[in-house]
Amino acid sequence: MKKFDSFWLSISAGLILPVIFGYIFMKTFYHGNLPISEVILNMGKTALFTKLIIVSLLPNLFAVFITYSMERWKMCRGFFVTILLYLIISLFFI
Repeated sequence: MKKFDSFWLSISAGLILPVIFGYIFMKTFYHGNLPISEVILNMGKTALFTKLIIVSLLPNLFAVFITYSMERWKMCRGFFVTILLYLIISLFFI
């Protein structure tokens, strides 16, 4: 067994990484007067929220590529599960 090849570690990292990346993405590219929470609530009413979720999945996709190339199969499966979870959530906002 390889060290740090944990399914649950990748699940928790896969749930946290998109939230952090989405927040950084919004802070970087949104220059309006409304607070970020108001912008995200307003985006939830349009298809822009789905696009934000998909952009937020980029770190998870990169993590899948890295864990696959390092042959850490349990971690790769964990990141895939969180990607699918976020994609299912994004389907409700289309």
